Amino acid sequence: MKAGSLRGLSIGYRIEQKDIKNNDDGSYSLKKIDLQEVSLVTFPANEDALVADVKQLSKRDVEATVRDVFGLSARQAKRFIADGWSAVVRDERDDSETVKKLSDLLNQITNSGDHHVR
Repeated sequence: MKAGSLRGLSIGYRIEQKDIKNNDDGSYSLKKIDLQEVSLVTFPANEDALVADVKQLSKRDVEATVRDVFGLSARQAKRFIADGWSAVVRDERDDSETVKKLSDLLNQITNSGDHHVR
């Protein structure tokens, strides 16, 4: 992204007919969508669907995101960033419910072949 080789976005979504509003100019507005995926692409179908800027994340930003999204402690997030999931599970001394839930989720994703977390 920083080099500019990928600048386009592609989205996949579902709509219901009742959620479409026809405009006077021939275009239409989507009132509500069910967003299925967002992908980076070289050539977007809509030429205006471009990435304008790429944010540089610090290690601290990533750790905070891991804590917020997965419910990990600060210590667990640091281990995860440094050495991956196995470090969190291997080094966890308490029988944390969060670690159990995350471990089950990761095993389910890995074993199902479905790599989309919902």
